[in-house]
Amino acid sequence: MIAKPFTAWSALFVACSGLAVLAGAGRSPATHPDLEPDSPQDRQAAAALPLVVFIAAEPEYDSPSSLESLRQSLDPERFRAVLLKPAPNQNADNNLPGTEAIDEAAAVVIYARFQRWPAKQLAPLERHLKRGGAIVALRTSTHAFAYDPASPLSSWNSFGPRVLGAPWIYHYGHDSSTAVTIDDTNREDPLLTGVGAFTSRSWLYCLNPPSTPTLGTFPPAKARVLLRGRSLDKSGAAPADRPVEPVAWTLENEWHGRVFATTLGHPDDFKNEGFVRLLRNAIEWTSEPRENATPAEDQPSRDTK
Repeated sequence: MIAKPFTAWSALFVACSGLAVLAGAGRSPATHPDLEPDSPQDRQAAAALPLVVFIAAEPEYDSPSSLESLRQSLDPERFRAVLLKPAPNQNADNNLPGTEAIDEAAAVVIYARFQRWPAKQLAPLERHLKRGGAIVALRTSTHAFAYDPASPLSSWNSFGPRVLGAPWIYHYGHDSSTAVTIDDTNREDPLLTGVGAFTSRSWLYCLNPPSTPTLGTFPPAKARVLLRGRSLDKSGAAPADRPVEPVAWTLENEWHGRVFATTLGHPDDFKNEGFVRLLRNAIEWTSEPRENATPAEDQPSRDTK
């Protein structure tokens, strides 16, 4: 993906890669019924709609079910949408059929963890990024890839900090939950329309640990934080030593693509109407046509050849 690999983050993510195995079953969008309307007139009308490609490439949070429900909630008169899953099952981490659909995508919604797709399958995602394509990323996508440090694809291990604005560092445990509030500065942001404070079952990701400030500040200063979260322990109390963290933000990445990222995404979060509304708002915002979008690269970089 990236001509200047982040070796420090690569080492961090690869060290974490032993914690889980990934992925699921998929099929090519060339034969996906969502991209095949019934009549020629329907096909012509559908072809004019922006395409949203959903990628569910992690098994821990049942992302295929969550993203499928989100996909079905989109207005079919405004978007086409296809869901990609790993093959041969959700525990696979090195095969995501159908990524060629990304070359048509107005936006890519990604929920991935420790993936190792082959270069050919990564190339469409790289082209999408380089042309300023939109990204909507959930939770474990801060550590979406985990290639061996010796791999020519190892720079993809920095996808979280470089593309989304945050890495994976640690969380507060599966028995905890998160009190989510609107950021005071940005509470009038249109993406927050229909969104209020809520309690998330997602255990909070610590992005700015007080003990290791040298890692940096995440998300970066250029990001627009929409939601913040305070970790609650099993009793529902908020321990004082757990700092309030950003849990949803937007930014423009180095290729001038719009990015929405959230560290939330537990299956129970998708039962919250406000959270689902936030994701739909993000898809609409990121996929808006932009006059200053740069052309797609004809060939992937040396990292994905």
